Amino acid sequence: MNLSDKRIHHRVQCFNYPFEHDYIPMWVFTANHGVAALVVNLSFSGIQLLTESDEPLLHPKYNLVFINEADHEQSIHTSCQINLVWNDKSSSFYNTSGFTFDGNVENIIKTQLKKFHHGMQPYLRCELQETSQYILN
Repeated sequence: MNLSDKRIHHRVQCFNYPFEHDYIPMWVFTANHGVAALVVNLSFSGIQLLTESDEPLLHPKYNLVFINEADHEQSIHTSCQINLVWNDKSSSFYNTSGFTFDGNVENIIKTQLKKFHHGMQPYLRCELQETSQYILN
């Protein structure tokens, strides 16, 4: 049985954004208060993220803050708490990590998927903040 067979909810792939005959590097951006991350896939129960390899994820819990790409200043849009389940450091450029959501995030995920599916935002960027530095807006 592979990992995808164990998932409760269907995952939506978010990282495939071709541009002409190439791909746009989605994760070339700076986080304001934490670790910059790019959504690889997500469902109502979990999320998979790419982060730079030089910023290891050392905590079991994080606050996930989705970036509103419509705002050129990358303002904070929506946030929720996530729990680190696994971390793959096999690449020298990036880490791939899997998380589960802590609490009911159905409305948050619906909002993010709506932006993605309707072309309002062809990729999902986010920021991981340590729970001790969570910033309320």
